Amino acid sequence: MTIEEVEQSIASKTTDSKGHIGSFAFRKGDVVAYLEAQLDKSGGKSPALWRIVWNVHWRSGRGQEHRDSSPDLRALLAQFGHIDLQSTPAISLDELG
Repeated sequence: MTIEEVEQSIASKTTDSKGHIGSFAFRKGDVVAYLEAQLDKSGGKSPALWRIVWNVHWRSGRGQEHRDSSPDLRALLAQFGHIDLQSTPAISLDELG
């Protein structure tokens, strides 16, 4: 899936009790990554103030782990170049192996 397809796919989904909307994974070279969409309600009670925050957790081939988050999915993933995102039932990077 492209970034646009991922953004479209979560637009029609509901959240769980923790605000989780969707999980995705990708591999790029020796990097394996887990991407999660969360609904952030900290802006206030009005849905107009809520936003989606993207969290990415990845591991390099050397075993180094990194995390980053942003409401801007395209900017968040720009460091990886062209990637193919896949929906995943995993709930963490560790589950991806």
